[in-house]
Amino acid sequence: MKTIWTYLLVIFCITGILHSCNNEELNELNAEQEVIEQSNELTFTYKGKTYSTSISQTDHDIKYVNEETETVLNKLAENKQLATFVYGDGSIEYFDSDKEVIKYIEELSADQVSDSPVINPAAAANWRSRLTLYVKTSLNGSKTSHDIYETNKSLAIPNLATIGMDQKVRSFQMNSDNGIHTFVIFYDELNYRGYSITFDVGYFSSNTSNPIKIRDLGKYIRGPFLPVQTNLTWDKAARSLKFYK
Repeated sequence: MKTIWTYLLVIFCITGILHSCNNEELNELNAEQEVIEQSNELTFTYKGKTYSTSISQTDHDIKYVNEETETVLNKLAENKQLATFVYGDGSIEYFDSDKEVIKYIEELSADQVSDSPVINPAAAANWRSRLTLYVKTSLNGSKTSHDIYETNKSLAIPNLATIGMDQKVRSFQMNSDNGIHTFVIFYDELNYRGYSITFDVGYFSSNTSNPIKIRDLGKYIRGPFLPVQTNLTWDKAARSLKFYK
């Protein structure tokens, strides 16, 4: 009889432990399913006007606080050729197409030339801007570098597969010998089509050992910001590019 009671006691203990574990697991699951609300600020420029709105984000929904900004974002979402321009300070401007961006780049370059002091053409011919692409974040992994000069101020690659980088670029860096504006435009389709994103490194240091570094393209939204949980990013998205100075 004593043996039977001992056996039953062991069963009850095991059952109690299992019930306790199941409750703990259930509580953890419920905790993970709790709705956690976060507030963020979204600011961008479009057609010369700056828009800003707070974003209320939960596990199930994203809402814009400013209705005017929401209307503009909904309009941008319809444009499958939307171009994003990232300034040296990280601010964002949207353009209706890459053609508008290229025109803007040309205007910026012309303004800089008019403001520049007189230089020796022979020396300027050797000024170099370099773009280095990496297949991993934080400027790691396999890489490929491309140079442009004053005598050849742009480089266009319609298919990144030709340099082994189609949908592989995850980070990059740019530097310039003379510290002038340098731009790179990435496209998410071949032949400079689809969404694009342009990085303007601005008037950065002429010290080529300190280039501008974009360590994670996954932090940049591809296309407009949308009211969804997961927006497209530029991580391993680029399929063609243009490089300017």
